[in-house]
Amino acid sequence: MTIFRDIEIEWRGRTYAVVPRLQLLRRVEGQGVSLLDMVSRIGTGSPPVSEVALLIATLLADAGARVEGETGPRPVTEDDVYAEIMLSLQDGDHGPFTALATAAAVAVTPAPRAEKKPGPRAEPPPA
Repeated sequence: MTIFRDIEIEWRGRTYAVVPRLQLLRRVEGQGVSLLDMVSRIGTGSPPVSEVALLIATLLADAGARVEGETGPRPVTEDDVYAEIMLSLQDGDHGPFTALATAAAVAVTPAPRAEKKPGPRAEPPPA
């Protein structure tokens, strides 16, 4: 049983199916990122670009996303994601960053609990 939702992240024209796992989230937090603080800042409209880039890169690399490097394809890095975010922001296009920040928040937030269906109500005993 997993507590996280599988999500899709669009990166450089491809869509990656990402499966958030606690191991990946601990790896990100081990680099000094508070996921709770990051989600809070995303919710208030001041998402931390470098932290979103690190989380998204970690998730994408785990899903197999690769970029062309000097010696051939290599896993995507936080630098790659950060550069894409900043270039789109420089161009006045906030859409890609908004989508990545939203994906980051969803990735670290557990899926809602399934609501229990109410059982049959007992009829009151006759008076």
